[in-house]
Amino acid sequence: MNTKKRNLGGHISYLVIGLLVVVLAACTTMQAKVAWTGESAPGKMTYSYEKFTGIERENIAGEEGKTLILSYDIAVNDGRVFIQVMDPQNQVLWSIIVKSDTADTVELPLNFTGEYPLIVRGENTSGSFDISWVVQ
Repeated sequence: MNTKKRNLGGHISYLVIGLLVVVLAACTTMQAKVAWTGESAPGKMTYSYEKFTGIERENIAGEEGKTLILSYDIAVNDGRVFIQVMDPQNQVLWSIIVKSDTADTVELPLNFTGEYPLIVRGENTSGSFDISWVVQ
């Protein structure tokens, strides 16, 4: 009887370890970039792709009292693209979900001095994005 309890305990340990591996794998962000071309430079991020699932990020230096002028031109053939600007206190300053071709310019007043992360996240998307910005 004691031997059976030890064997059962060993099986439970393997089961717990297996479940942890599955949970951790599910929690990680999968990134995929197929036929990914383009560049990221100061004040600009432009890419085209057949498949994009993941995140591209740039930090924008901002100054309290100034305005961030952000222009974007997004082509979406499939999936969707999220664009988000965070403030230096990690609060969302502006965001948009793009499911079809969209182009616009937004003016965002800056209330803090510091880095403003620009985050572009693709979800099983194909197409392109061209984003440019200036702080005035």
